[in-house]
Amino acid sequence: MDKSIRVYVATPYGALRCSDNMRDYLAQNIAKEECAKIKRAGYEPVSAVLELAGKFSEDTQRDEALEAGIELLESCDHIYMSTHPDSKNSKGMSAELDRARELGISELVLNKDGSAELVLGI
Repeated sequence: MDKSIRVYVATPYGALRCSDNMRDYLAQNIAKEECAKIKRAGYEPVSAVLELAGKFSEDTQRDEALEAGIELLESCDHIYMSTHPDSKNSKGMSAELDRARELGISELVLNKDGSAELVLGI
């Protein structure tokens, strides 16, 4: 396992279909599950949802939280997009993927067996 290869784990937050009082709990659980998958595949996971938990208010500091997440992404070698059903509606994840493309950061996808595969030229 090469722990020096950092993978930004993009997971939904604002797009989660849940009550506001459950959002932090649910978002962190999804992020933990996705990070565990990346770790099992042999990489060092980096999650904005986990790293920034409790530091920003979704209601009043969404833009600052997204910017802080982008800064974390910029220090990573790859990006992994969560396959959670609410991911497809996540504007934050879409912005993270757009920034990764701008930076030439390749996307890491996980196969059904848990092994990782790089998608170049995303």
